[in-house]
Amino acid sequence: MNNMPWTIAGLLVAALLPATYGALMTQITSDPLPQLNLGFIPIFYSFALLACVVLGLPTYLLGLRLKLVRWWSALIAGTFIGAFTALIIRSGHPLLGDFLVLCPLGAATAFVFWLIVTLGKNRNLQS
Repeated sequence: MNNMPWTIAGLLVAALLPATYGALMTQITSDPLPQLNLGFIPIFYSFALLACVVLGLPTYLLGLRLKLVRWWSALIAGTFIGAFTALIIRSGHPLLGDFLVLCPLGAATAFVFWLIVTLGKNRNLQS
């Protein structure tokens, strides 16, 4: 796998998306300024990166094996990973709102990962 550095970069960058969302949407005070929550990104990042590695990486490796790594398969897989994450977070009893947030967030995260890995692969081919 000569694309390993891009795979790692994809995981590291893609985890920023749910981490940033989680930090901005967490209300800890009555202050309406969400930028005050940006300090929580490292905390959310650790959980998001864990989810990317434990759920996303095996899904990507399976997709590679099946030769199904495309933009649309990343969106589908990310949606399912988001749904599974909702189940995990709510201990098997997610609310509809959990799915409405985590499914698109999972899809967007997987798409960012796919984009970075694909750009890296194309860059490696050009060199």
